[in-house]
Parts: sequence; C-alpha cells; structure tokens
Amino acid sequence: MLQADTEFTPIAAHIRANVMRQGFMTHVGAEVSDLTRGGCELSVDRRPELLQQNGFFHGGVTAFLIDNATTIAAATVKG
Repeated sequence: MLQADTEFTPIAAHIRANVMRQGFMTHVGAEVSDLTRGGCELSVDRRPELLQQNGFFHGGVTAFLIDNATTIAAATVKG
C-alpha cells in the first residue's frame, strides 16, 4: 500500500491554484487531472473550437498541454 505524501499536499494545492490562474488554461478549458511529485497530467474536453479541419486536436493545443504539463511537473520537484 502506498503511503500518502502529506508534505506534498500543500505544495500540490498551491500549484493547482496557481495553474488555474493562467488565462490560457481557463480559455482552453484545461484542468490538472493528476498531480504527483515529478508528474502532471492535464486534460481538456474535445470541443470543435480546439480541433483542426480534420477533427484532430490542433497542434497548438497539444503543444500547450505538453509544455504546461512538463513545466508543472518540474515545479512539483523544484518547488
């Protein structure tokens, strides 16, 4: 059984609050769906305004999610 990382709980809350103050996160409708030390998963609902002409997520949305998730993951380790 995994032991809860109680020291990380306030750090995670602080990071989540800061991330949700980012205008583009709210504009795109992305949210932090998982946050651990060294890891971050962002999710966004598939909506027509985020898709390119062939129905796939626009590369800009994908790049944003990757960039932001890796930055957030680094912050969980760095503080």
